[in-house]
Amino acid sequence: MNACRYPWVIVEPAGLDGSPASVIRRVCFSLRLGGAPAEDIERFRDEALRATGIHDMIATCTRWVAFE
Repeated sequence: MNACRYPWVIVEPAGLDGSPASVIRRVCFSLRLGGAPAEDIERFRDEALRATGIHDMIATCTRWVAFE
């Protein structure tokens, strides 16, 4: 079982340029498509932007959505 908040929201890493901003935008877009309320999308974005590095930011993303 996936422990992320929105396990039905699956983010495809293909096409991402690897920058943190690109990853955060993709996750926000995917959350919106997956029906997440605006408050949760904002909460995710705030958490991801406060990350202390790329690994912390990716860990934040995987707590919210699934990656394939």
